[in-house]
Formats: sequence, C-alpha cells, structure tokens
Amino acid sequence: LLKRVAPELTKVLGELWSTRASVAGFAADVQELKVTRRLGFEMSLDDFRAAVGAVAARVNAGETDHATGYFELTGLAAQLGPEMESVVKRAIEQMGSIDEFVEYAAGLQRPLLNVASPQYHSDAVATLLEGEARLGCIGYLQNKQQPQVSARVRHILVDWVVDVAARYRFCDETLHLAINLFDRYLGHVEIKRNDVQLIGVSALFLASKYEEIYPPDVRDLEGMTAHAYS
Repeated sequence: LLKRVAPELTKVLGELWSTRASVAGFAADVQELKVTRRLGFEMSLDDFRAAVGAVAARVNAGETDHATGYFELTGLAAQLGPEMESVVKRAIEQMGSIDEFVEYAAGLQRPLLNVASPQYHSDAVATLLEGEARLGCIGYLQNKQQPQVSARVRHILVDWVVDVAARYRFCDETLHLAINLFDRYLGHVEIKRNDVQLIGVSALFLASKYEEIYPPDVRDLEGMTAHAYS
C-alpha cells in the first residue's frame, strides 16, 4: 500500500509504520495528520505562511515529530495550486530544518502571471506568442542541415531528456525550454552524432538555470550521461 501513495509521502508513512505496534495505531496516526485536500481553490500565501508557522511551532515544542511535520507541510503545499505545489514540495524535500523552511516560506511569491490582474493576461500571452515566433526553430531535419542527426536520433535524445527531467522533477517549462534550446542550436551549428547527448544535457542544464529555483549541479547531470562528458 505504501508504494501506491505519492513518492514524497512513502518515506514518512514508512517511518510512522515502523514506530507503531499495530495497524490500528498506524491508522489512528494517519487520521490525526489532518492533511487537507485541494477543494478547487488555492490557499493564500499569508494563510500558507501562518499554517507553516503553526506546524513549526508544534515540531519545535515537541508536540509533533519531524516526520509528521514533513507530512503536514506536504499537504499544505498541495493547496497552493499546481504551479506552486511542485516548487514548494521540492523545497520541503531539500530543507535542512523546519525553521529553514519557515524562512523560505516567508519569501515565497507566486509567479507574476498568477497575481497580475486579469486584464493583463492577454497582453502577457501575446508577448509570449510573439517571442515564440521570433525564437522559433529552423527545420534542420527537413533541410538536411545535420547529416549525422536523423529524426530517430532526435527522438532518442528527447526521450532521454524527458526521463532526466522527470527524475529531477523539473517543471514543464524547463523541459520545453531545453528541447527548444537544443533545436535552435542544431538549426545553426552542425554537430557530430557523438555530441548529441552533450548538447541535450547542456540545453537541459541551461533551461534549469532559467526555470528552476534549485537547478542541479553540473556533476549530477554529468552522472546522468554515465560520465561520457566532463
């Protein structure tokens, strides 16, 4: 059953299970966690900060153990909406202490497009579409600009980039930008087939710098290539 819950909760539930002598005791603990579920609305950041502070106070006072506090923070993150949830959950996973996360929550801001007035949304989307047209990719596969890069080679590379992005739980924007950077580069520079993965991982690293709060270290991505590049 533990394998069927969200990955970030498996460890927490496993720790709770290991400390309980009976199924009834474990069930009671899970019931007391009081993880609220998303009900079609998003929690405000002020309410989120207040709730995080309350969890931290209970943990620091010894009223709640760290595993339960972690579980409750994960539940609170789910109420911030899909755009914020993945970012905040990654911060929870990487936090060194509950007080460190309280400081993180104090400076948390929503993306501009979410907080802007509705009348500005159309202008923002129009600007994004204009940039997409201006920074579009050249059809290097159709134009035969890359003798050593076929559609199949690109397919294999993109499939690998998707796997790496999923492993690091990158947001969708990071993945899309990485593939865009890869295609734009190949539209201007002829490369050897052996360098395809190098260009792909470099594009993913650059994209993570733009879109992720906590981009991976170069050495981590080097390991994803089986240390084929350095």
